[in-house]
Amino acid sequence: MLPRLDLSRALRDQLIEHALEAYPQEACGFIVGRNLRASRVIALKNMASDSRHAFDVAPDELLRVFQELEAQNESLIAIYHSHPHNVAIPSEHDLKHSARHYPHIPQLIIGLRPSLDIKAWLAAQDQPVQIQIVIYDEDEVISRRLTTVQIIAVLLSIILSLVIFFTVSLALLPPAPPIPTPAR
Repeated sequence: MLPRLDLSRALRDQLIEHALEAYPQEACGFIVGRNLRASRVIALKNMASDSRHAFDVAPDELLRVFQELEAQNESLIAIYHSHPHNVAIPSEHDLKHSARHYPHIPQLIIGLRPSLDIKAWLAAQDQPVQIQIVIYDEDEVISRRLTTVQIIAVLLSIILSLVIFFTVSLALLPPAPPIPTPAR
């Protein structure tokens, strides 16, 4: 089963904003978080000699970012970059680079031409495999929490289950032996 990439609408908007700010160069960076849940975007400086068609990050910046992730107990969820002059499909360079360095990390691409498009990919044996991106609103996550009525229903169900369990358990016990009466 392929992984999926869950992004809040706010993180998606940050990615788009970075891609538009970097135009006509490619924007690049990391999507990081905990427990496979994206929580923030780290924009990185594109050091490629042809930054309009490729991206590269300085090794010392990568080292600094990975040390920061380790110190904050975060992990790399995805790598993103933009295609300012093209669609959100990985180039041959993208595939070779991700297959060699980060084969199990999704690559999110923000295509700006002919229209804005965002897609995520995995490089499986140099073949791009598109993975699903799920965009959610932060308030959707909050609304998934149980309401007071639901919490009360769960607690009542637990209490009722315990009452039934003990009633059935007591009913299945053998009868108590008769109590001898003292002789007079």
